Amino acid sequence: MGLLGLSGGLLFHAEKSLWITYYYATILSGLVMVCLNVWSHGKWLLQNRGVAIIIKLLIFTALPYFPGYEQYLLLSIIFISGIASHAPAKFRYYSPFFGKEI
Repeated sequence: MGLLGLSGGLLFHAEKSLWITYYYATILSGLVMVCLNVWSHGKWLLQNRGVAIIIKLLIFTALPYFPGYEQYLLLSIIFISGIASHAPAKFRYYSPFFGKEI
């Protein structure tokens, strides 16, 4: 119900009190996921898969500051998720900072 309730609340301009808990829970769970991945392998942050998660978190935290663009921001998060999760390992493990797979 979390993301569904959140996206519905944002897209249909529901009262903030109905979706704000889901918003903070989504950000918190994303930060926990980043911390766990960095803790297990710090190089994760330098790979495309880590960069994608960081970009998604940044877009997500920017949602309240761009009223009227929620649907585009949420669709961009879904698009990035689809690319990052279904891309071949060669892309996911590629580092844009080093210009090679790490």
